Amino acid sequence: MRMLDRRGFCLSSDEVSSKSARLRRQRHGRAKRLTALLLCWGVVGALCCVVLQESAAEAAPSQPAFTPGAHGDTGSQPTITNVVFKGSKRNPIVSVTGTGFGTVPPPPRHANCGASGKNFPRHVLYLRDLTQRWDAGITGNCIGLKIETYTNTMIKFRFGNYYDTPPYFYALAPGDQFEFAVMGTVASGTVAYGVSSDT
Repeated sequence: MRMLDRRGFCLSSDEVSSKSARLRRQRHGRAKRLTALLLCWGVVGALCCVVLQESAAEAAPSQPAFTPGAHGDTGSQPTITNVVFKGSKRNPIVSVTGTGFGTVPPPPRHANCGASGKNFPRHVLYLRDLTQRWDAGITGNCIGLKIETYTNTMIKFRFGNYYDTPPYFYALAPGDQFEFAVMGTVASGTVAYGVSSDT
């Protein structure tokens, strides 16, 4: 029996051990930041705390309803102009429009855990639920994407058969913050079924 992490990735026993060590380091880092914040209040006062709060805001920016993705350096990467969620939380259909996607999807791999969806190398093609902390379409993930349409201006997909199943029931709930990436271009927004996610 395989173990899944919180994002739906299958883990080996070595990965479980490695993940446990990484989580301990993360907790230790959070404790150090909290200690620094408490010392800041006691020693330097409001000025230092403002600097720490600005750093935290930079690390976790607030999510607008939809942030189009574009690459301005060379123009060679795609531009994402809209993400639309149709269907329902139990069976969503995601349509992404923009330009420069190419005429065929990148070479996929089968999703892990025997799932019906496909995975792609990191940052090539995925959808991440930032609120529930899971993703689909990244290599090693058990959910995967089922591409229905892929053209230079539109990508339409559903999720593999591990979507919204035990033990984690990963699902895109209305109001969840999401991130979608294609070929390194990333767009983010809020899940809303039956309406466009752009502003």
